[in-house]
Amino acid sequence: MFEEYVETLTVEKARSLLANNGSNRPIKKHLVKRYKRQIEKNRWVLSPVPVIVTKSGKLGDGQHRCLGVVAADKPIEVTFAVIPDEKYDEIYNVIDIGAGRTLSDTTRTARLVVNPISFLLRAAMNIRNVEVEDLQPFLNGRLGSFLTSINEIKCNNSMWRKSNFRAAAAAAVLAGKIEEFDAVELMRVLMTEEITEWPPLFSKLYMQLTQPEMNLSKNGRSLENELFMRSYFTFVNYDKGVTTVQCRKSFRMDMKADVFSAVYQASPETFE
Repeated sequence: MFEEYVETLTVEKARSLLANNGSNRPIKKHLVKRYKRQIEKNRWVLSPVPVIVTKSGKLGDGQHRCLGVVAADKPIEVTFAVIPDEKYDEIYNVIDIGAGRTLSDTTRTARLVVNPISFLLRAAMNIRNVEVEDLQPFLNGRLGSFLTSINEIKCNNSMWRKSNFRAAAAAAVLAGKIEEFDAVELMRVLMTEEITEWPPLFSKLYMQLTQPEMNLSKNGRSLENELFMRSYFTFVNYDKGVTTVQCRKSFRMDMKADVFSAVYQASPETFE
């Protein structure tokens, strides 16, 4: 029923297909930006997932790839599948109804290793859509090693399983605010011991974070996210005689600069 072949999707061909886009779904601008970035960074690879067109040239699926090519002003190799015009509606109704893959699925890496790194790339480096290629240098480096180490420790407290908390611990290690060995041991105590065994500042952090009025999602994917910021403060200061978790403006400014610098230095090529 279908004819498949590999061909260069040029900017001109992409524009031609988009001009005959039929009744395709609404355009998602963020997805176009993702394709554009991947194409510009030469990360595009030929995939068996086809751009679907009818015999008369009507675009059935692949508009975001076409828009990405136009936005990047750069051709890519794609698989094309040609279907009969009379099958267009039938096939369109079943496109993309499967479950999507998470970054954890794609990298075959534990969620609590992937998600903290993803948070840091979004919050510190403003990468809205983190791709596997963005993650890989960090998974293979110090961040991945540290997060894997703590992920192997059984955790008895759900607060310390949260991605932003682990991102804060990883950022403090990467920024040189705490030695990796000390951070792993500290996480072991927090995750396996009773609160009476925790360093006092972490006990106060826990009491703050569990207050009913505390909004742990405040500031979302930002370094000023309440959970991340307060946790980072605690990792930096837990052994310095500080008695209160209080993130003043000067601390927030220094934190942003330190985390940005540490993440950038870990893999400069990711941000070129």
